[in-house]
Amino acid sequence: MTPNEAYELLIKWVPLIGGFGAFMFPFLYSIIKDARTRRIEAQKPHLERQLALYTEACQIVVCLATSTETTSRTNAEKRFWELYWGELCMVENRGVERAMKRVGDLLTKEEVEKEKLQIASYELAHQLRSSLEKSWGFRVRKMLPY
Repeated sequence: MTPNEAYELLIKWVPLIGGFGAFMFPFLYSIIKDARTRRIEAQKPHLERQLALYTEACQIVVCLATSTETTSRTNAEKRFWELYWGELCMVENRGVERAMKRVGDLLTKEEVEKEKLQIASYELAHQLRSSLEKSWGFRVRKMLPY
């Protein structure tokens, strides 16, 4: 094949290939976008439950780390163990699991050092945020104005 013949062949096929590509690109893009939307909708109940349980776990551990009221601490500790052994297991990742275990280990000691419990609470909050960022697919820090 001579260069001239190759050039003529290319001129004949480029519009056809370009037209096919111009048709296929939006078609494939819409298929991918629909699949992503369906995946997000399917995950929505799990993500909402995860957010609710993470929020509750954070509030409970903060109460344990800061409250001086015996009744509040007793109720919070009871709910902590309910979450620890039950519901939270369904939605937590390994980082949250380890952070909850650290808090649980501190609570099983006879004399809980408040400062250590506060540090564990802080670490748990960060693990919860990190897990949510992975689950929801965005970084919280980018959304904050500061």
